[in-house]
Amino acid sequence: MFSSPAFLITVALAQFGVGLFFGIWWSRRAATLAATPKIARLAAKLHSLTTSVTDEMGSFRRGMECSKQELAEIKAEAANDAGTRALADAIVNVISEIIERQTRLQGKLAQAEITLHEQAAQIESYLSEARTDSLTDLPNRRAMDEELARRYAQWQRRRGSLSFLLMDVDHFKQLNDEHGHPAGDAVLRKLAEVLKKSARTMDMVARYGGEEFGVIMPDTDLMAGKAAAERMRTAVNACEFKHQEKRLPVTVSVGLAELMVGEDHAGLVDRADTAMYAAKRAGRNRSYFHTGRKCLPVVEPKPLPGPEDGEAELEIGLVLEPDPPPMPTDLSPELAGACSDLRKQAEKVAGEKQPRA
Repeated sequence: MFSSPAFLITVALAQFGVGLFFGIWWSRRAATLAATPKIARLAAKLHSLTTSVTDEMGSFRRGMECSKQELAEIKAEAANDAGTRALADAIVNVISEIIERQTRLQGKLAQAEITLHEQAAQIESYLSEARTDSLTDLPNRRAMDEELARRYAQWQRRRGSLSFLLMDVDHFKQLNDEHGHPAGDAVLRKLAEVLKKSARTMDMVARYGGEEFGVIMPDTDLMAGKAAAERMRTAVNACEFKHQEKRLPVTVSVGLAELMVGEDHAGLVDRADTAMYAAKRAGRNRSYFHTGRKCLPVVEPKPLPGPEDGEAELEIGLVLEPDPPPMPTDLSPELAGACSDLRKQAEKVAGEKQPRA
């Protein structure tokens, strides 16, 4: 029975223990981040248990009230039976005392329930803050590492595909030096918005650190990853970044890798990082992917047009000229020789004569 001394002592000790535990934990929360998810689950469990006990006690009290009412009716019916009336009065007094004690205990449990609910909310808030980058409001490196480990474990169970993008803002140090750190912060915040809009719901976009961002793409093979890499790169390229009404040139270099058999998630990140630096060495503002052996561009560079296409190769300074008109046949030998020498000198200055397209 809920009014038994053992029950009252158990509930009191549980309430005291819960309050003491969370009080100590909350004062030392900075040093217990790894245990935070478990603590949050424990708080939710205790809250549920307290609610359950409170509900049961409510049912118990209603039962006692009904019994008290029935005894009052019995007492009224036994108006001429002094013994029955005395017994009914004694039982009513006991029930009244039980109800009073149970009411006080229920009030304490209700307060404990409120306290547990508040503390669970505080834990959840702290857990969210510990996994979120304060500048961009994206998941931080810790959250990304945890999600990547979870996705890797999932991949080990059912294979499928898992790809990872790593990107870096081009010339970010120069941007900070020229426009100031507030401008750099504004760029990172805007970039986070662009990447989130370009990613799918299932993808995780995270701030990897500094001016680097990572994107975890589950169920994504290399072909789909290439499309995602270019979609995000071109979205950044097309976005207008401004700070104090001044336009800032912002591009990113992107590295892509798909998880391979025999590789762990750390190796996946390393290969994406290698591909990203290959993109930077190739001139920046481009995407590269890692095949497992080497890095290749996601988009092949376009070849220069050649004479076989009927176009001038302007990129290397060659211009096609029409053939010169034929030399008149009625010139004197001296004049014809002079004209021939002049033509040869002109061709020498202009370079070799180009073939006709």
